[in-house]
Amino acid sequence: MAALLVFASSAAFAQDFSGMWIGYLYTDPEGKGTKMQFAIELGKHSEGKYDGGCKLQVELNRKTYGITTNITATVSGGELSFKDDGVIKKWGPDDNIKWCTKFGRLHITTKGSDKILGGTVDGSGQSNCVLTYAFLVKK
Repeated sequence: MAALLVFASSAAFAQDFSGMWIGYLYTDPEGKGTKMQFAIELGKHSEGKYDGGCKLQVELNRKTYGITTNITATVSGGELSFKDDGVIKKWGPDDNIKWCTKFGRLHITTKGSDKILGGTVDGSGQSNCVLTYAFLVKK
């Protein structure tokens, strides 16, 4: 019986984070404040290591700005840690927009049949970087 419980516990941490995750980043943990469209696409390239891309889009003063980046990620203890690894493309009416380099720690949960990826995403490299809260659903 004890062996079965240990196996079940380790299976819970063997979650696969591969695929497309689509949702939002919020500046408030309750889902209030600024809401930004956020997506991560991950492919597993070795045990516990992923790479892929990230898209962030925000509307400011009725104008849409966005950025796509490469990301690298690792999984340990059921937690996905990721960081930006180079800009692919930026868009918007103002080329002077400064973007933070993103990094985050996300966990998988389920709600019904949906897999949900949630946690915190932070930034560095600019003075206006703020802690945000991710809510993504696997597509």
